[in-house]
Amino acid sequence: MESKQNIIATSKTTELTIQVTYEDSHIIKGFVLVGDQFNKVGAIDYWSTSSFNISKINYVNTTNPRPTQ
Repeated sequence: MESKQNIIATSKTTELTIQVTYEDSHIIKGFVLVGDQFNKVGAIDYWSTSSFNISKINYVNTTNPRPTQ
């Protein structure tokens, strides 16, 4: 089974919630799950990590990627 990590970032000042696809010590990149007045749902952009609370959730993929015949 494959272990993966889901990273969600929530803004410290607005309702903005991001599904993070890239992260380093200064920036995050991702797509908007819950928008605010400046960021619409589905938009992809970069933000400063200092503006967000970042949560990392580990999970195990239990689905079988091979179809049965």
